[in-house]
Amino acid sequence: MRNGVIVKENIRKQFGRSMLWYWVSYFVVTVIGFAHTFFNVLVLHMGSMAQGPGLGEGYEATKS
Repeated sequence: MRNGVIVKENIRKQFGRSMLWYWVSYFVVTVIGFAHTFFNVLVLHMGSMAQGPGLGEGYEATKS
């Protein structure tokens, strides 16, 4: 019976650690996404896609 308790505690610890890394990763990716968006808008002065040509027209402009 003692081994069963140790295994359950180990599983609980592993699950907690994996959830910690999941949320840390989620936070890091979210911050990078926001930073990338702010960089595009504030530094590169990119507007929204509603202001410019659609994806199709933009793609056609890159073709020779």
